[in-house]
Amino acid sequence: MTRSPSQRPQSLAEAGMITLRFNFRGVGQSQGQQTDGRLEPLDLAGAIDAALAQPGANPAKVCVIGHGFGAYISLLYAPFDLRIRTLVAVSLPIFRTSGGLPRAFERPKLFVTAEFDELCPLYKLEPFVEQQAGPKGIKVIIGARHLMRGYEDAASNAIVKYVKAWAEMPGV
Repeated sequence: MTRSPSQRPQSLAEAGMITLRFNFRGVGQSQGQQTDGRLEPLDLAGAIDAALAQPGANPAKVCVIGHGFGAYISLLYAPFDLRIRTLVAVSLPIFRTSGGLPRAFERPKLFVTAEFDELCPLYKLEPFVEQQAGPKGIKVIIGARHLMRGYEDAASNAIVKYVKAWAEMPGV
């Protein structure tokens, strides 16, 4: 099936944004060993350093997008790094937040979940998000499960729409 340009999902890079995708230590081809969240924030800090080293990077417009464990690490780390101005937490494994978070991320954030997400069910995500400080929102990808397989376009479009709108806001 061919899509017209208006139907085709747009990536953040296609929207003119500098993007960096990475795996945490010990995941995929990354070196090191996983530490269940103890050292992974250092990986995120290094990724932000690498992204900001790119020509044209705007340090006032840093957005972190994490999926699953990456969403959890983003929420853990972001309050401590003032460079992160917004974040998108996709399919947050809500069970990891049962003890709370060490510090609130008070800047804008979007939580994306799948309609049938086993690790981030909406009925558990909603009360968690309500307790979060600062601007926040929830986007549900209808029909999807945790990994968003088959619904990548819908998830991508929702994220790009949020990040573009946020990036265009003056003074944010």
